Amino acid sequence: MKNWLFSTVAFFLAYTSHTRLEAQQNLFPRGDFSQVTTVDNLWDGVNRNNQINVPPASRETPRQNATVSSLAHPASADLFDITNDGLPDLVVASPEGYIWVFRNSGEPGKPKFTRGEIIPFLTYLSSRWGTSIEAAVYIPRIHVTNWSSGTSPDIIIGTFFGEIFRVPVANSGGRISYRNFDPARQEIRLASQPNIYFMNLADPFVVDWDGDGKKDLIVGEGSFSANTVLFFKNLGTDASPRFDIEQMVQLIAARGNEQLKPAALDWNGDGRLDLFVTDEKGDAIIYLRKADGTLDEGRPVQAGGRNFGPMASVKPADFNGDGLFDLIIGGSNGQVRVALNTGTKEAPAFAAPTNIMGEDFLMPYERPIGWSLRAHPHTTYIVLDTFDDPNNTQSPSASGGKCLRIYFLDPQNAVVSGQISPQPQNPQTELRSSSSVRLELGKSYEVSFRYSSTGFTRINWRLQGNIISSQRGDANVTRRGEVRSGGGNIGLGQSVVQGELRNSGWTSVRETLRVPNPQNAMPNVSHELEFRFTGTGTFTLDDIVIRPL
Repeated sequence: MKNWLFSTVAFFLAYTSHTRLEAQQNLFPRGDFSQVTTVDNLWDGVNRNNQINVPPASRETPRQNATVSSLAHPASADLFDITNDGLPDLVVASPEGYIWVFRNSGEPGKPKFTRGEIIPFLTYLSSRWGTSIEAAVYIPRIHVTNWSSGTSPDIIIGTFFGEIFRVPVANSGGRISYRNFDPARQEIRLASQPNIYFMNLADPFVVDWDGDGKKDLIVGEGSFSANTVLFFKNLGTDASPRFDIEQMVQLIAARGNEQLKPAALDWNGDGRLDLFVTDEKGDAIIYLRKADGTLDEGRPVQAGGRNFGPMASVKPADFNGDGLFDLIIGGSNGQVRVALNTGTKEAPAFAAPTNIMGEDFLMPYERPIGWSLRAHPHTTYIVLDTFDDPNNTQSPSASGGKCLRIYFLDPQNAVVSGQISPQPQNPQTELRSSSSVRLELGKSYEVSFRYSSTGFTRINWRLQGNIISSQRGDANVTRRGEVRSGGGNIGLGQSVVQGELRNSGWTSVRETLRVPNPQNAMPNVSHELEFRFTGTGTFTLDDIVIRPL
């Protein structure tokens, strides 16, 4: 009994002295993942308040005066029966490029939505635009319609780069599926020559604008402040539409408004199609069509006495089945709202927008503070959370219990069959510490952590800092906004320690880093810890320590 008591006390003293020493010397912030924040799991498209809410995203975007800056882009939402059950479903495009369907499980005039499911296709062409995470945030804007009568509905998609895609809904018995999807086959070219893209943030709407019996294409675009709404006459057929940039017509000339998003409908019941347009500020204007076919000067449209919110994407659709069009609103926070029409066919008026509700299928979770997770295209249902791992046992060198975890969800889809297929070269995911560690030039440090992993085909890690001088370079911004470089301090080299991890149970890693000391360098180097994963799997991480030697 005495020996057992002595051993227990000795272990406790050794452990507490070890952890106290580590806490005093550990330069890495929150290396035990004790600080967390609660976040919504939005892979079901619904937040904790049961409001429809797809993941928001920002993108480097062309703005006024030929500048480029990060801008939060909206969800793009439309209402259409794509499950072929007689009830209009909600289709939503998230800024990262995923297209979601929220099946209507209500009754005529009383729509009801539960959770969203990602339709398994992407129109992003990495061969054309590259594989960077930034480029892949390509901001799809959608219009769902029957382009050819008697066929399945089409999802018309405009992208950041000015592409237009027409994707028929692959519906079989109420289930939506895509196999071997090739976006190049679904692209609608606006120019006879290949690879000619002349606008940003294309926002398409399909309608027979000129009354010749064939559906045309109206596109809003977002190139700096010279935004316009363009009309492309259908020179082919509805089954096989064809367009020519040489016959493009400006419906709304540049007036300094940015990020124009159009829709065409008979606004006032006079039998003529009118043009409804929202802009970057969330202001909306209705341009009524006159008897000679031209548009008037336009007048503002509000809902509940206000505009629709920054960057709002607004589509007309009859939400409650009363024969009047309402306004479906996608916001830059990823939420989708509706402004009900309280007016008449001749004089529409709109109540204040309210959130469209769903049912939260995936509960909120705790996420460690100081970490970011970024995934390349085709990587869906990945989660970064904290996890109380029963296999993470406490010891003199391990805090045990709660740790960081990366894993992939099973979406348990009810409407959509299949998931987005990985890229041939395997998707990569990047876990990075957003809290940096400042280390001194010429000093040595010990870097250690514990991890466990299953499933991934490759895991690389590194602690890296960029050594810089006080001299700065000139800024350089491209026209389209894909790249923004320069303007920072001139680099003198790197300070890095790195390695490759294997799939295993809980394992300790310990390495030494010596920070170089070149001439004219800034006195401290900001280091970040990064993990890169190839494939899919589960990864847990704990007890990160960086201490001086």
